[in-house]
Amino acid sequence: MGPIIRKYIYAGIVIPFCIQGAGAQQVLWQTLFDDGKASENRAHYSEAEKSYASALESADKLEQSDPRVLQTIRALASMYVQQGKYTQAEAMFKRALSVGENSGAQNKRETARDLDNLATVYERQEKYFQAEPAYKRSLQIWEETTGVQSSQVADGLFKLAVVYDEMGKYGMAEPLLKRALSIYRKQLNQEKIADCLDALGDFYKVQGKFIEADTLYKQSLDIRKTGFGPNSPQVAVSLTKLGHLYLEQDKAESLAAFKKALSIREESIGRDDPLVAESLDDVATILISSGRLGSAQSMLQRAVAINQQAYGPLHPRVAKSMCKLAEVLKEQRNYEKSESLFREALRIDKQIYGENSTRVANDLNSLALLLLVQGKYSQTSSGNSLDRSGTWSSAGRPKSLQLGRSLSRGKTNR
Repeated sequence: MGPIIRKYIYAGIVIPFCIQGAGAQQVLWQTLFDDGKASENRAHYSEAEKSYASALESADKLEQSDPRVLQTIRALASMYVQQGKYTQAEAMFKRALSVGENSGAQNKRETARDLDNLATVYERQEKYFQAEPAYKRSLQIWEETTGVQSSQVADGLFKLAVVYDEMGKYGMAEPLLKRALSIYRKQLNQEKIADCLDALGDFYKVQGKFIEADTLYKQSLDIRKTGFGPNSPQVAVSLTKLGHLYLEQDKAESLAAFKKALSIREESIGRDDPLVAESLDDVATILISSGRLGSAQSMLQRAVAINQQAYGPLHPRVAKSMCKLAEVLKEQRNYEKSESLFREALRIDKQIYGENSTRVANDLNSLALLLLVQGKYSQTSSGNSLDRSGTWSSAGRPKSLQLGRSLSRGKTNR
């Protein structure tokens, strides 16, 4: 459930309103911050990062209780998130919490938002045991400040449920999802109701309860069709859910759902949107299973290009698409290009998630298997293994073959 649900739970980073001020320092800060905001609005995240970083240098010359300080920290953190720089984002959100709590510059609700954002970054790094207490503390604040039936509480329940699912605590996840769904229904929030139905559908799918999952996904689809129209991006979400459900039951039906979702997204949000890349990945999965490797390769090359354009070269979605393309190239016996893509994906995932993450373990497995296919047995049987840079060194078996089993609960999303 986790990798599919997560697209619904990552709320945008909350940036408080802009504070105007007098004096040269304030004018400099305002200019830099506005430059950052303009770049962010154009989705030029690396440029926005530079402007916000300069704005933070200016803001640091003000009192720490000045609202500009927290505003800039959060803005810079959000740019790190957009670019997949989760280590830097984590540090920024921790700083936001520290500055806010130590200076008295924020209220409890702002603290809850910073906790939510920090937990989101933990989750994206697969640090679920760190995300859990942050979400729980945030949820407690929302319950105290907004009441137990508020939308913020429902969102908090939803997020915490997903983390429990990722941790394998399914018995703790389900009641939270049902409680969130109850709140959304009382508020007549159709979009959130559909999201919650999807989440419960994912939960049942994981348990092999395909009929129950199918029912929930179709309820969600009906809500989205009624509320947003039959060709809306929201409908594409439901079609994608159904496509994944049918993946191992009826590939023809799965392919039809994925293709419809792709068509809707291309028409409604543009051909270069990252969600289009996601749908291209989905369609390619079916094409690969049916042996249509040439068509799958074209789609995956396009997905890699879209993700690189949208997120930059160092992002988990780029690595994911690269790995899938590398698998296709391996099947086509284009081993040199396949190996190059696997190594690049490995480099990206190591930089983002660290040496011992499940994603790195999966990348190492894929690379090791490719080297075996090429008959490079001396690298796997004569005391050689992959070192931490993804190259071979004398240290025993391929590290991927050691880590792949113990860290097998990896995800492919993002």
